[in-house]
Amino acid sequence: MRQTIMTSYALVLILTFAGFAAADDPQAAGAAAADKTANKGEAKQDQAVESAKEDDDDAGQAAEQGDAKQDATSEAAGDREAKKGAEQAPKIFDESADARQQIDQALRSAQNDKKQVLLVFGHNWCDWCRKLHTLFQDDATVRERLTNDYVVAWIDTGQLRQHAGLEKKYSSEVSKHGVPFFAVLAGDGTVVKLQETGPFEKEGQHDPEKVASFLQENMPVVPTAEMVLAEARGRAGVAGKAVLVCLSTPTCNWCRRLEAFLAAHADEFARDYVIAPIDIARMSEGREVARRLGIRSGSGVPWMAVVSPGGDVLITSEGPRGNIGYPIDAREIAHFVDMLKKTARHSTPEEIAKLEAALREEGEKIAATLKRPSEASGSAAASKD
Repeated sequence: MRQTIMTSYALVLILTFAGFAAADDPQAAGAAAADKTANKGEAKQDQAVESAKEDDDDAGQAAEQGDAKQDATSEAAGDREAKKGAEQAPKIFDESADARQQIDQALRSAQNDKKQVLLVFGHNWCDWCRKLHTLFQDDATVRERLTNDYVVAWIDTGQLRQHAGLEKKYSSEVSKHGVPFFAVLAGDGTVVKLQETGPFEKEGQHDPEKVASFLQENMPVVPTAEMVLAEARGRAGVAGKAVLVCLSTPTCNWCRRLEAFLAAHADEFARDYVIAPIDIARMSEGREVARRLGIRSGSGVPWMAVVSPGGDVLITSEGPRGNIGYPIDAREIAHFVDMLKKTARHSTPEEIAKLEAALREEGEKIAATLKRPSEASGSAAASKD
């Protein structure tokens, strides 16, 4: 017990002496104070650094948020500009058209011309749809393939909802793959191919070679001219009629006018004729058949001949001044009416007169469009396709 008390007392004395010594030594006291100040300064500096880091982090987050907002604003502005541009661009799709009527009309044309129907589904604010439309117009290979082998119908997707049958047939595929979207139909309405257009894209455009290849793969099987004529002669023989052969080419606009007139008066012509449309550019043996029927060099198209079921040429569209083509002036109409009077076996003179009146009325409309008198020459006979 005593040893412990003495030891504690000695320790107190030592500490007390050390404190006096430090108080007596100003340099040591200053050093100690300096150490304390330095420690406080370092602590403040560390706090400042940490505070600066926090400020930098806050600034970075604010900048990122600002960039994100700016990007979102820019993207929204870009969308608005794109939509505005689409609204100002020419309309590709007729938003008020009846989709069913568009398809039915295309099918009728395809059946008559032995072509396929190409339905293009989309909408007017679709940028890729406009790119595709431009390709169809500007690329020579694609344009030629479409002209020769397809009837194209641009169908607004909004119109699909108006027809349950069309919606069921196409909407799921269109929704799945997006637009533009292709549907190839045969002339009888059978679906040949449903095709998304994404695989045709390349470097922000549609690849012309891929599109042309698709059109080539799905083109119709075109019969030979001899097959078309033979089939028409067979039907005419059974029905006691004659064959009205109409020669044409895909690029002949006057040929399209003649086809439209024949279609508009199909019932009247059906009393006496089986129509045999022969495309001398697309059908093999077309030009050979044309020469055999009596077409003259340089006659042009459309060109017509009335043929008996046995194959005899009864009369052609070669008038005193050459091929009448699509008859619009008085001389040409007179020759066409003469063709009917000499070969029609069932139509009455009154019924033929109605067709003549319809031709005259149509001729006057066309002449007015062309801004020349209807008696002037220059009908479809000038088409040298």
